[in-house]
Amino acid sequence: MIEKVSVALPSKIQVGGLVYKVVYNPLLATISHIGLCRTEVQRIELVGDMSKQRELSVWIHELMHAINNAYLNSKLEESEIDSMAEGWHQVFTQLPVEFNVEVEHDS
Repeated sequence: MIEKVSVALPSKIQVGGLVYKVVYNPLLATISHIGLCRTEVQRIELVGDMSKQRELSVWIHELMHAINNAYLNSKLEESEIDSMAEGWHQVFTQLPVEFNVEVEHDS
């Protein structure tokens, strides 16, 4: 059996020349969201208090929104973002890697 290597996903990530900051924002729960990509200010926000697997899934989903904005002029529909993010999540979880999302607390 291959042991998984732990890899931290960054708290800042560049997409299309813009640097997105990844932060926890527990206030997202008040608007029934667990993640949000704010392309206008280059922020990926996660509600926090999720399992590692769910957090990775939400991180990928919100990253897909940033990619959609930067490279596709936001042409993808939410259902297409969902499908692409689910596909990437499925691929990532097959790798011998344990991904940990690094975030900063909202300030």
